[in-house]
Amino acid sequence: MWVFGLCVYLAIDLTNLKKTQKLITYNIKDLYVNIPKEDTLTITKSRPLKSNDTQTMQQIITLMRLVLSQNYFTFQNKVYQPEKGVSMGSPISSTIAEIFLQYYTHFRRCGTAKTTDTF
Repeated sequence: MWVFGLCVYLAIDLTNLKKTQKLITYNIKDLYVNIPKEDTLTITKSRPLKSNDTQTMQQIITLMRLVLSQNYFTFQNKVYQPEKGVSMGSPISSTIAEIFLQYYTHFRRCGTAKTTDTF
């Protein structure tokens, strides 16, 4: 599986750290508001399902698009809709961020993205 495979690579890399190497982690500033919604939908659409069912994939994309278009948050008792990205605290925000970041990490790590991986 795509996400699990990356975790395995990460575990192997961390196990094989040399004494001269250091582990550095980064906190991504303003993560959710910087996740590109359309790119994430395109990434999701490009990943075939194990069942290879195009109707199910189209339903997933339609539902994701619907939820993302109705993405709101409140600040100081006022309701806002973000101009870009996804709202922090929305149930789908972490999933959307994970899809985009897994793809981005895989692309950066391997130099190319494999569209043959399956969910």
